[in-house]
Amino acid sequence: MTVRIRFRGNLPDLLPRKGKEKEEWLTVKFPGKRSVKDLIQSLGIPHTEIGCIRIDNQPRDFTYIPQENDTIEVFPVSTGEWAAPAAQESPLLNAARTAHPSTPLLERQG
Repeated sequence: MTVRIRFRGNLPDLLPRKGKEKEEWLTVKFPGKRSVKDLIQSLGIPHTEIGCIRIDNQPRDFTYIPQENDTIEVFPVSTGEWAAPAAQESPLLNAARTAHPSTPLLERQG
């Protein structure tokens, strides 16, 4: 499976290496099916830092299963230019942040 993903705001600063440049689209290849939450965490971004996920310009929650060639934009919870608008934050994102505030990061998977 191949998707394109872009991290907004301060999220690129949390990436281990590739993608540290603001506004850079990353092409991510991964086997099988996994939730967008698992995919994002596998790249080094804690789910507690995520305020809004837009896939193909539509708001989605952590349970969404990416499809081939999806374009995924991930916005931070912090305030600032790229903060997620409150109206677009998913209740599932908020519930997950509250229920699992210390979920460990996954290692980067090619």
